[in-house]
Amino acid sequence: MRTAIFTSPGDYHAHAASWGLRQRGHECELLYFNDFPQMASLDIHVSQDRCSVRSSNSDLDWKKFDTIWLRRPDKAVVGKELHETDRKVAATDWSFTLDTVLQMISLDEAFVVNPSGSLLHGRLKPYHLALAARAGLNIPRTLISNSSSEIISFIQHNAGHGQKTIVKGFQPTIWELDGGNAGIFSTIHVEQSDIERSDMRSAPCIFQQAIEKRYEVRVCVYGETLFALEINSQDNEETLVDFRLTTDWSRFSYRMLDIPSEVRSGILSFQKTLGLNFGAMDFIVDKSDDWIFLETNVMGNFLWMECFNSEAPLLDALVDFLISRSDSFQYDIKKQSRLTTSDFEKSLGRNPHVFFEEERNAHVEIPIPVLSESTRQLI
Repeated sequence: MRTAIFTSPGDYHAHAASWGLRQRGHECELLYFNDFPQMASLDIHVSQDRCSVRSSNSDLDWKKFDTIWLRRPDKAVVGKELHETDRKVAATDWSFTLDTVLQMISLDEAFVVNPSGSLLHGRLKPYHLALAARAGLNIPRTLISNSSSEIISFIQHNAGHGQKTIVKGFQPTIWELDGGNAGIFSTIHVEQSDIERSDMRSAPCIFQQAIEKRYEVRVCVYGETLFALEINSQDNEETLVDFRLTTDWSRFSYRMLDIPSEVRSGILSFQKTLGLNFGAMDFIVDKSDDWIFLETNVMGNFLWMECFNSEAPLLDALVDFLISRSDSFQYDIKKQSRLTTSDFEKSLGRNPHVFFEEERNAHVEIPIPVLSESTRQLI
């Protein structure tokens, strides 16, 4: 079997899966969109009876692949030698071209994780909440708005029920400033006074009731196999609102959980409606032990939890899932021999941070503003 993984340089998950597939005797190729056009050229041939794609540094003919994982297909990086206005035009043209490549994958018979047509829907957080509610999952009371008066009314309503309000963006966001960069990466509390002194009209945000939680849960979905791991974020003052507010995730424990049957049914119904066969989903378990859905990430990270809890067979199940080529994949939890993240890291022959830095240096750099510690802000 041959697998292609569309990814970006330095992605732990892509390399771990590739290693695991090779351990099982399968071939795997990693493909990098960010190398276009500076390190690679692209040819798409379309005719009455032919549709093929070739690259100067990788064979993108997906007809030779049995499984394709659209892990993190990145954007093309246009060279700085072009005038700024020309770069914008070229970047737009590349965006359309590479989106075309992703959509054309569905024309053939490869098993795709996640299907390209579902990727857009997978990024729409408010849409997730609406579908999750229809699937029978509990969701927080939510408002998406750019109206200060409506947001203040929402905050006051929550306060009247003894609840705080949180705010989060649609995606991680970075601003480039003269004195450095500032970013929002997580969920934080918001007060009425924050809204009164802010310009809310320019862009909407997501506002939700703040739920008093026992712990947070990340659920990994491979076909019809679900793994849930508890993240005990409530033992640290810093992470009461969001476990991502710390850079030291080793401080948490990651205990495998049984998923209530009604939650499991809701998750599978949600996945089917969105056309997804994979997901990294976030839940809160509140003081009443109710599971409350927050969001799913079709390209989310999850193997880090196995690094802290070796009993969680997340890498082994991922490899079996890719090999199975089945939306109804069921993992054999009783199997004796497992592929592990620990064995993968040993196979690198050096510190993983060194390995991934070397890989990033071998490809076209993706221009992402870096936050300095002195200017890092969470608002």
